[in-house]
Amino acid sequence: NSANLNQANLGGANFSKAELRSAQLASADLRRAILAKAQLTGANLRGADLREADLRGAILTRANLTGANLEGAKVDAKTLIGVESLIDATLPDGSIQAE
Repeated sequence: NSANLNQANLGGANFSKAELRSAQLASADLRRAILAKAQLTGANLRGADLREADLRGAILTRANLTGANLEGAKVDAKTLIGVESLIDATLPDGSIQAE
């Protein structure tokens, strides 16, 4: 079973090392949330607001980040490896991923 947190206001929440495998977080407000080392394999983060979130060490394998806003998010070299989709996502540097 996965948590259904679609459209939830979770800005600033601490999910460090949380088990959020397959979580439904579509359109969730995760601005400035701490997701460091969180397990987000297969999570649906479509359209999520992740501006300035801390995603260092998070596992996002097969996660859907279509249309998500990651502007200013803290990521490390491996954070976005294996992500299922970044189409139309705003990346940490402010650029838009076309396809």
